[in-house]
Amino acid sequence: MADFIYHYTDIDTLALILENKKIRFNRLDRVDDVSESQGFKNLKLAQSFFVSCWTFEKEESIPQWHMYTNQMTGVRIKLPKKLFATRKLDIPEANKPFIEENLHSPIPYNRIFGDQHFILPSFLSEEHFERIVEYDEEFIKKK
Repeated sequence: MADFIYHYTDIDTLALILENKKIRFNRLDRVDDVSESQGFKNLKLAQSFFVSCWTFEKEESIPQWHMYTNQMTGVRIKLPKKLFATRKLDIPEANKPFIEENLHSPIPYNRIFGDQHFILPSFLSEEHFERIVEYDEEFIKKK
């Protein structure tokens, strides 16, 4: 497996990443590659999943430049694969009887719960946070 990941984007988005020191996750139904959400089409779940799209490919890709940049002008960001540091969750005493105490996450406990959101903690171990998308050509053809 590669040690680095790559992301194609435009200059404005790069400026936001550098200014805020954050990577933005998009709703799955709003990413540039519409096939990304095809598996959830009938369930209407794509609006509930947030993703950030990266590739392990060292070689640059013309289709990626077309899809993720404005008229093939932009940047290709290279970052270490282990992009997000995980920390032990600081769970409030009131919740400890209901939640295992030895959980780790790249997102602090107080950010998992918001006024209008809840981040489903399916990434409570390092190997679950990032996932490789495997495309099923037969499934895509049926759509």
